[in-house]
Parts: sequence; structure tokens; C-alpha cells
Amino acid sequence: MRIIGFGPYIGDFEQEVFTFRPYIKWISEYVESDNIFLSTHSNRTFLYDWIEADNIFPVYEFLTRDELGQFGYVHDQFKTKDFLFLQKIFKEQIVNICKCSKRDIEIFGLNYARNKPVYTVYKKLFTPIPIPDINIREEFKNKIVYIPSVGYHLEEVYKHIHSNYDVIVVGDLKVTGYCSEKNELLKFADYLENGYKYILKIIDSAKAIICPTGIWTFIANLQGKPVFSFGDAPGIYKDDGTYHFGNDKSLVIPADEETSVESICRMIDYFMEKI
Repeated sequence: MRIIGFGPYIGDFEQEVFTFRPYIKWISEYVESDNIFLSTHSNRTFLYDWIEADNIFPVYEFLTRDELGQFGYVHDQFKTKDFLFLQKIFKEQIVNICKCSKRDIEIFGLNYARNKPVYTVYKKLFTPIPIPDINIREEFKNKIVYIPSVGYHLEEVYKHIHSNYDVIVVGDLKVTGYCSEKNELLKFADYLENGYKYILKIIDSAKAIICPTGIWTFIANLQGKPVFSFGDAPGIYKDDGTYHFGNDKSLVIPADEETSVESICRMIDYFMEKI
């Protein structure tokens, strides 16, 4: 008997999508096993459509709710010894279900380290994220979706698109400052339970996404959605880039603190004319 356990994963959403999900998807496809189990945040289990719901064990709820405490692959409240204890509990949960020995269980996960060790792209399998079965309001459908997570000129870009297009702001708690006041999702009573489901559903129904380069560019490209992105190191999201995924509805431009807002906005207008 060979049983595989993935996790526990207690890090942030960005690295869960960039690294953890495609890494364990690759293992699921290429490593033979009799059964697979997963432990991750309860509000992100929808990412793993190939794993049976009964085989997914949520990590402690306080780790999931403390979104800003999640950093890369780790949580800032958990030291390595705490994580190993969590892993021990995960194994015991598997034993209780499978009535097997711990020796039958092989655990795969990311190294629990703050420096985010690199995992080769050749051991990752990127697949579109299943769209969550959750209702969104009519006013969130078919809109220009602005997700201002981390980047330059975010407030100025918002003012331009707000003045010229039918736009809504969404995102997680990394949307800060001026734009966080415009983030409609943070007003939802069930944001902590369903925030990421709402974001993915809204992206799926969007006319287009505008965001700094990063995780939301990655997701929009993965899902094949029209997306305009601006920021540092845009090459990985462009044609022939690792995270382009053949999305011909994607336009990515380089931008840093020295880039004029006017030039970014001109390119946004150009993009909007083409979609």
C-alpha cells in the first residue's frame, strides 16, 4: 500500500497557486499511489478538483483567517517545530481513515522555509482552476475588474479607469491604502470563508482584468481571460514566458516607479480598444 499526503500547506494564496498547487498536481499525475490526501486552508480547497473532498483536511482555522500572517510557504506564527507537529496530526488523520501504518504514508509538500526555495517548472503541472460554484451579484458580472495588489501607481491607474470604464475593485487583504476602500469584497460578511471563491468567479465573468504583474496576471493567463498588467519583470507573463499559457488576450508592459502614469494609461486605453 502506498498512500500520499500533500501538505499541510499554511502559506499564502500567491505561493499556493504559483508553486504548491502545480507541484502536487504534477506528483498526483506521475507518482503512483493507492490514495491521496491533502491538508490546506479551508477557503482554498476548491483549487484541488482532482482530490476527493473527504480526503482534504483543513488546517487550523486561525491560520487561515490570519491572511496577513501567511508569508510565502510559511505562517509567521508557526516555527518549524510547530509545522512538524501539524504534519504529525495530518498523518494521524490519514491513519484513522485508511487503517494503515504511518510507514505506508509518504508526505509531499514545500520546504517550510521563509526564503522560498525554488521548485523547477519541470516538476509543476499547470491546469486551469475550476470555477467555484458560488453566486455573485449582477453588478459584479461582465465588468472591468481591477485587482491592485502590489505595484506602482495603483491609485492613479484606478482613477483613470474609474473615470473611463465600468470598473470594480476586488482582491484580498493585500489590496491596501486608497484602493482597499474601493475593494467591494472586503465588505462581504463571508469574505474570510469565500473571498477567493468570489474573486475567481468574478474573474471568470469579467470583461477584462487590469492588475500589476503577479499572481492575478498568472491566474488570468491560466484561465485564458483578457488581462492588462504592468510592473517589474513582465517577461514571464508575455509570449513564450513561463506564465503566459498561450493567452492571446494578454497584454503586459514593463513599469516601475519611474514610468509615467500617462504612458500606462495610454496602453490601458489601447488594450481596451482591442478587446
